[in-house]
Amino acid sequence: MCYTYTRVRLRDEIHCPIPCSALYSVPVLSITMASPSKMSSADGIDARHGIIKDDPDSSWCSQTCPTPSKIPRADGIDAVQGIFKDDPDSSWSSPTKMPSPDGIDALQRVIKADPDSSWSSPSKMSPADDLQCHKCIFQGDDSNSSLSAPSKMSGDDSDMSDSSGSSFSGDSGSENEPSSHSSQSEITTESDIESDDSDVAPLPRKKRQANLRPKGRQLPFPRGQGHVIRPPAAAAQPAQTRAPDGTVWSNNPRPTAKMARPNIMTQKAGPRNVGGATTPLEIFELFFPAAMLHVILQHTNAQGVMKRGKEWRNVALMELYAFLGLLLYLGLTNLGHERVRSFWGQGFFCRPLCLATMSSTRFQDILTMLRFDNKATRAQRKSTDKFAPIREIFEMFARACRRHFSPSESVTIDEQLIAFRGRCSFRQYMPKKPAKYGLKFWTSVDSTSHYLHNIQPYTGKRSNRVECHLGARVVKELAEPLFGTGRNITANTFFVSNNLANYLYKKNMTLVGTIKGNRSEVPLEMRKRNVWNRATKSSQFLFSDTSTLVSYVPKPRKNILLLSSMHHDTETHPTSKKPDILTYYNATKAGVHTFDQMCSVYNCARITRRWPMAVFYHLLNCAAINSFIIYLQVNPNLQGEQKTRHNFIHQLVRALVNPQVTMRLAQPQRLPKNVLRAMEVAGFVVQYPTVAPGRPNELPPQRRCAFCPHGRRRRTSRLCSECNSFSCQVHSVSRTTTIITCLQCKSAH
Repeated sequence: MCYTYTRVRLRDEIHCPIPCSALYSVPVLSITMASPSKMSSADGIDARHGIIKDDPDSSWCSQTCPTPSKIPRADGIDAVQGIFKDDPDSSWSSPTKMPSPDGIDALQRVIKADPDSSWSSPSKMSPADDLQCHKCIFQGDDSNSSLSAPSKMSGDDSDMSDSSGSSFSGDSGSENEPSSHSSQSEITTESDIESDDSDVAPLPRKKRQANLRPKGRQLPFPRGQGHVIRPPAAAAQPAQTRAPDGTVWSNNPRPTAKMARPNIMTQKAGPRNVGGATTPLEIFELFFPAAMLHVILQHTNAQGVMKRGKEWRNVALMELYAFLGLLLYLGLTNLGHERVRSFWGQGFFCRPLCLATMSSTRFQDILTMLRFDNKATRAQRKSTDKFAPIREIFEMFARACRRHFSPSESVTIDEQLIAFRGRCSFRQYMPKKPAKYGLKFWTSVDSTSHYLHNIQPYTGKRSNRVECHLGARVVKELAEPLFGTGRNITANTFFVSNNLANYLYKKNMTLVGTIKGNRSEVPLEMRKRNVWNRATKSSQFLFSDTSTLVSYVPKPRKNILLLSSMHHDTETHPTSKKPDILTYYNATKAGVHTFDQMCSVYNCARITRRWPMAVFYHLLNCAAINSFIIYLQVNPNLQGEQKTRHNFIHQLVRALVNPQVTMRLAQPQRLPKNVLRAMEVAGFVVQYPTVAPGRPNELPPQRRCAFCPHGRRRRTSRLCSECNSFSCQVHSVSRTTTIITCLQCKSAH
């Protein structure tokens, strides 16, 4: 029979969506479907079109497809589909009523358990998308199954009846021969089908207008009110994940048969190029060599001559050593805010060593005139380098730090703030630091020994444009002396990125650190909002060619992201459940913070308004710490108090000031009594000058010189060893440090 479509005309050759060979075990007959009188709704058209697309070799037979009066909804359809999938030999008999969706689920379980059970022909079925029902049945029925002929079909989508021309037998396991086919066979519609159980004609129903959908992507499930859509089964996690920037991450670690080359150290950790230095002074001179001190002396004396003229007395190398020793000595007291003169007075803060080394006036003069560059050419150099006033000695110190020590397997890179509140164009404000205001330095510190290996000042932007990837640039410059040595760099979120890890991996180095979740190389599934539902203390790993990304949830709604090019497995701690990457990061991340704490314990910095002086104080602190670390390693037999940093600084200070105090002791007659007594308290041996007879162990009183003119008599305590006359320095000669002869006695000889 041929029908004409009322809404959509199809003139193509359509094949039956039902595999008749599977149903009847007979050859499939191909027919041409002409225009039927009724066409299904848009959902049915899409479904029919999808069926024809999925099975282009199927054909439509001329048998009349039995149409039930009501087809169950999506749950029922899924149940029927499940029945045919699980039991290909099952069939439908004719029950009077179709159970509800819950009943269908129950019946589905019964049929699954009993494959020989059958369904009777229902007289009523719950409304559903009938075509979707048949589609699910036909797609699921890939075996010899048959359907009895329910009487009528109803529901919202009853306009779309099953237009297939195939018939089904009512008995399970029976085989019916298909009727003869013509070139244009009739396809029965809903209005032509009558119920097998009842002769009552179907009620008239108003035809629904065509609902033509726009072309495009359609939903994979039927529309309508009251549909119960079951969620799809959980798909297996993909083997690869792509980040927003295109980085491909895998769920499986890269197989390795041996240790990666970037994890193999090529240099032995410890002191090097020390030249047999073992004492505190010899090791300190590695970081403050004579060449650096001569630069300081040259520019300091030039500044003194410019300011004081002929009144300025040049600073000698021995005196500069004593000045550095006093700064370190005052650092032991942590009295940087105390006035300098109070250490030379008679009060509570008096320090005998300060009084024995030099006068307070001389100390303040050196402190005021201390300079580190040529002031005449400073303006030209500052146009390209803001750090020009102290750049020369700063680079000399940084080279010495890199040259005399090889760090251990892990180096920490972080920022350090030096307290300073004066005027400076690159002063930084960091509210989380103890000082809050100051000068920022990028530092690399050995994670094990806390040795300062490299340091770099931050002077702001290098150009007018905002600098991108600042953290990566800092790490590359600080780690450059370690390229090819197999070291690891530990850093925080400011520095770490996947591109930096790949760059260091090519240089035979690794990177471990926390990484920001909003970076483009981090997949969306590893970010914070996507891990809120994960269990506490759970870890998720992703792997690339060179790096490992791990997400750890220590507590609800908290996500820790770490990146490592050193680890390539999913190992976690058996008790704490922390991944090994996090454990290693916690063990090596505090290198710079520990070094900063060591600087603050014995800080020699004084209050100053000149930022180069603040940098100089910091270099002095760093030199003392590095010297102490090398001192411990070149003297492994130290015990008890000898291994403390306080004892090391005491030895270093005494070695620095000893030449200056010895020089002053060579002329004790020129020193006041309080200075000589301070020298004795400080532990130096004092030899008092020769005194007049009858007054032993006392300093001679000062009298006027016996040989000066009446109007110009000078007061002096120098006594002639022959005539016991007071003679000034002009009218006497010193044979030794204690024997003085006046000019009159000398001429008599």
